[in-house]
Amino acid sequence: MPIKKIHRYIAVCDVCQQPMRFGTDSEIEYTPNYGTRRDAQAAVDDNEWTDLGRGRIACTASDPAHDDARDAALSRRA
Repeated sequence: MPIKKIHRYIAVCDVCQQPMRFGTDSEIEYTPNYGTRRDAQAAVDDNEWTDLGRGRIACTASDPAHDDARDAALSRRA
């Protein structure tokens, strides 16, 4: 079986640069990948990540940097 290069999409937080991950301490953690940008966006929406606008997203982390990014996105929409 040959090794082939493929192109897939993953969701990565624009604030902390961490990819979306699934799994728990008792499970194997993994980064899901998607065949289309639309499928990756659906995963972002389904997992409570925030659409910051302009193609940027933020994970669910709660710290000043993430909170500021979400607040700025909300103020642009208002």
